[in-house]
Amino acid sequence: MPTICETLTHDLPYLKRYEVTIHEGDTQVCEGAIRFVYTRYGDDFIKTMTVSGVATPLEHRRHGYVRQLFDRFYQLAEENGAVVSLLHPFSFSYYRKFGYGKVADHLIARCPIRLIDFVPRCCELVKYTGTEQQLQDLIHIYNTFSANRQLMLRRFDNTYFAKYDTYIRYEDGQPVGYIAYTAQKTLYINHYEDGLLSVKELAYTSPSAMKALLGFIRMYEGELDDVEFANLAMCPEVERALQHYTHTRYQILPDIMARILDTKKLLEAHRYPDQPGTFRIRITDTLPTVDGAFEVHYGGGSVQVERLADDAPVDMIADAGEMARLLYGYDAVTAREAAYSDAITVCGNADDFFRAFPKAVGGMYEHF
Repeated sequence: MPTICETLTHDLPYLKRYEVTIHEGDTQVCEGAIRFVYTRYGDDFIKTMTVSGVATPLEHRRHGYVRQLFDRFYQLAEENGAVVSLLHPFSFSYYRKFGYGKVADHLIARCPIRLIDFVPRCCELVKYTGTEQQLQDLIHIYNTFSANRQLMLRRFDNTYFAKYDTYIRYEDGQPVGYIAYTAQKTLYINHYEDGLLSVKELAYTSPSAMKALLGFIRMYEGELDDVEFANLAMCPEVERALQHYTHTRYQILPDIMARILDTKKLLEAHRYPDQPGTFRIRITDTLPTVDGAFEVHYGGGSVQVERLADDAPVDMIADAGEMARLLYGYDAVTAREAAYSDAITVCGNADDFFRAFPKAVGGMYEHF
């Protein structure tokens, strides 16, 4: 019989990390790591298990070791109170078998700096030098920026801010935005060429702050050629502001999958419309905290979620992976469009469900 071992490598109030391995005798046959963090969902951050580093040597594959690994992950998730799990998959179809569904894409955009000519140049930003006050300002900007953007990690320290050149925008003494980037250019004989400003993160709390950050990018005009936004999935306002689309190159990469770990808690955490609504759904899954029928009443800023009997009539049935995609608002779906999915069965009036879960902005700057 294989043995499963886990090692707690970090135990902090905002981060707990385990390394989990499976052994046959003295041979390690499978490994993976999980972290318990907080990610954005609705109006708040929810306890989340992120999965990374899952690997099985070729000679030990197809023995069910990954399934055993994930079974242990789910046990640890229940012990730690995680509501959802996230991962960056090597194969989306493979992790569908474990109940995960795609919830975010990665959008890369690149254009000449000279074409960001719709905002004035702005040099009135302050370089982040690592002071405690600046760190708190950055965390404030980031957490405010993330308020309407699903999936983004809650931040507590300078782990990410210190990785790049970072500048902060202040207005009337208040922190309102920041940009984190790298700049590179190649020396060719006696001059520089192929200059690229790679924007790793943008966060802003107002239209004027966003325009100031774009104006800061223009300060590199003449020194660097292009600007590349490493991920605009969380910044639709910036993508909408770009005006020279024929000169902008886009690349969309599938990015994050989510797996529901506690259906009732996830339904309760969502931000529902003020207009009242009611729906009944059934989720089919292997986890008892996910599988089952649920009735939701919402309206006026409140929500009530009740678990129903297994044979109760419902408006819609879906598996856990497809339901994660719907609950995170990965795409705009109506009841009519949902009927085309093999993983969804609409068997009643599900309009109140689809009204409650419209398309949402989601993604992460980090890779875990």
